[in-house]
Amino acid sequence: MIAYAKGARTFERHIDIDYEGVPVSPYCTLPEQADEWFKAFRKAQEMCGSPGVAKRVPPEKEVRYLDELVRGIYARRDLPAGHVLSEADIYRAVPLLKGQLSCREFVTGEVLRRPAKADEPFDLRNIDSSYSADPALLQLVERRGADPLLPVGLEAQTLVASN
Repeated sequence: MIAYAKGARTFERHIDIDYEGVPVSPYCTLPEQADEWFKAFRKAQEMCGSPGVAKRVPPEKEVRYLDELVRGIYARRDLPAGHVLSEADIYRAVPLLKGQLSCREFVTGEVLRRPAKADEPFDLRNIDSSYSADPALLQLVERRGADPLLPVGLEAQTLVASN
């Protein structure tokens, strides 16, 4: 798997079987070992994607799973409209909600378009930045993450703060 990931594309294997009491040489591969080797090779191909010329497109199930682990950006305290955000103004926590700015997009120096209450998730549309005007990014952010309305009492169990 490592060889494939590092760029090797040609592999040589000597496959042998025990026959008439003559043992297989230590450098040879038994058929069942070859099966394991090919499974690892196929897994490496799947994990690495195309060799250097195309980006791997992860399955939708994998994207959803990884998005569930992304931390959302929340207001550490009440902040006025026009406030220039810094690391001191925010905290990161799970879950990431639909439409919410994630730790992937947050950049110090962004400006709030409207006030934000303490512990409120930052909606991407409330941030004045070049990417908040990007329709494709807005559409992506609105689709990913958890639904904003959680059952009462679930917030304390679900939110996992991170500084």
